[in-house]
Amino acid sequence: MVHPHLINYVREQLKAGYSPDEIRSFLVGHGYPIRDIDEAVEHARRPLQKPAPLVSERKVEQLIAKAESEKVFEENFVDVFRMWFMALFMPGRVFPEEKTRATLGRAAMNVLISASLGGLITGVIVLLRLLLTPVALPLEGTAFFGLAPIRTVQQIMVTPLSAMFAWISITAFFYLFGLLISGSGPFERFAYFTSLIAAPLAFLLSFLTALLPKCINFFVLVVFGILGVYPLLYATKEAHDTSFGKAALGTFIPILLFVVLLVPAFLRFPALFGEICKF
Repeated sequence: MVHPHLINYVREQLKAGYSPDEIRSFLVGHGYPIRDIDEAVEHARRPLQKPAPLVSERKVEQLIAKAESEKVFEENFVDVFRMWFMALFMPGRVFPEEKTRATLGRAAMNVLISASLGGLITGVIVLLRLLLTPVALPLEGTAFFGLAPIRTVQQIMVTPLSAMFAWISITAFFYLFGLLISGSGPFERFAYFTSLIAAPLAFLLSFLTALLPKCINFFVLVVFGILGVYPLLYATKEAHDTSFGKAALGTFIPILLFVVLLVPAFLRFPALFGEICKF
């Protein structure tokens, strides 16, 4: 729910003769989320039932900052899940709105929640495969029935840890280049943006790799890596408040460097692919 003092401020600016677009541009420039501004404009245009007290702009900022600091992750899971995928496909809309909420705690929570859910689903898939698929294992005693829960727990625990390690490593790598080329934005903001990208990718990858054949997993990783480039470009731009040109340099230079480092692996890929897929 939008803060009442923001509604009062917008109402006073409308009375003073400013247009909604002018008010919206001003508040966006001061870091207010678009959705809060739109809701405040909508409320401010409604007929008043009683005179609203005059509130200074500084007072509005202080009250909203206090409310933000006291807010405790009040979104439900559906809203969070929707925001992950919006960030992946519509980063230009999501990232500017989320600047004021960027913290390392929220960033880590995004990755942990998504990877834990994916790991749980993966663990269930592994369990079902071990129980339902005939395997060449001794079925006497507890050998088989002990293996199933062990592998299930392994997937549930290892998936979030590996996702966290991959996320923080990739984030630090790209932030370093963005810092050298694009600007001086805070690490926690960039990390929060990349967590919004990593969350849906980690969730999908964690159980897709368990469902699909091993020889397909490589192509899944490549597709997901390409899918993350577009929002990563916006993450660099918004985190460092820089131009698209500098953001592109800060994004694509480390990608090219990474590709060059993987050239030896690419040269061995046909043999590895044939071995994995038994061609």
